[in-house]
Amino acid sequence: MTFFHKKSIMTGDASKFSSSKKKSGATSSKDGSAVPPLPTLESLSDTVVVTSGNCEPENIGSTSINLYDEKTAKIHADAKILHEEFPGITYEESIRFLTNRTMKSARKQLEAYLEWKEAYRVEQLLSESPTFQDDSEIWEYAVSHSLTFFPGVKLEKKLPRYARMVNTKPKQTAEDRKEKDSEVQKRMLYMMPGLIDIKIASLDLYALAFAMYFYLVLDRQNLEYVNILGDNRSSDGWGNHSAASLFPISKIVLKHLDHFPQR
Repeated sequence: MTFFHKKSIMTGDASKFSSSKKKSGATSSKDGSAVPPLPTLESLSDTVVVTSGNCEPENIGSTSINLYDEKTAKIHADAKILHEEFPGITYEESIRFLTNRTMKSARKQLEAYLEWKEAYRVEQLLSESPTFQDDSEIWEYAVSHSLTFFPGVKLEKKLPRYARMVNTKPKQTAEDRKEKDSEVQKRMLYMMPGLIDIKIASLDLYALAFAMYFYLVLDRQNLEYVNILGDNRSSDGWGNHSAASLFPISKIVLKHLDHFPQR
């Protein structure tokens, strides 16, 4: 998982949202929230993207950094072992948990991952997953599932969709995004923390909804990872809380993201 912003690089810390200061008219999304125009990869052509883990070269602009190394063969061999030891995971998940880890560490992380899935009834989330028409419906479903862990909480307004996957065809399936000629697929996760409104729900609910959404939009049988672009602009009708007041959510989200290595 890579965090990037034009002319600046940040990796590994979701609390450091980068900002986009380009001002332009906002549009409205399907769920009613005002959404600023999304940046394009063309507008980020001078960005250097640094990837983590074993993957194919990332090319944006004129810079390419290849972190694919000779350890790959051993990772795949060990992945077969873990896949047999943990029936509840996919082969691709075993690869991701092994990357940059020892077998002992990977086993420990996988055990924690399966406990997390059981605690938040993730298998139920998948088994009851309907057919989604667009990204907003995935978010609403993630919110609905997350609310079951907050008994007594009733939302007076829709939980703002502060995270959305972009740079992919609206109805593109997970199968369509499978690697072509061994190319690891990459999409952009666009984060807008300004949409978070703590008057609507607690930061814990926002964080869990994001984790469930992130789980739903990524294919477990794929080594896909995403670039995260943080946009901390404000707008009328949004929560527009200060960075200091939203800092706790980054810690909560990162605890969930521990179960998504190499994403």
